[in-house]
Amino acid sequence: MEELEEEVWMIKEMSSFLLEVIYYLRALLTTYQELRDFPPSDDLKKIIDHKGELLESKFRLTYGIIFNLLLSKEINVEF
Repeated sequence: MEELEEEVWMIKEMSSFLLEVIYYLRALLTTYQELRDFPPSDDLKKIIDHKGELLESKFRLTYGIIFNLLLSKEINVEF
């Protein structure tokens, strides 16, 4: 009877270990697939090193706008 209990315990331990291996392999496979879809290193370097386009803001904040915000009762301005 003791041998049977020991075998059952070993089977439970092995199944637990195999489940951990399956989860690890699944995560590894997912990572591999994501890396395979990743752009080549030359493209990544171009993206990182690119200076970007010069942006010119059209946003203007005038004294009149600030004054009207300070006088507005709908907006609580705290300093």
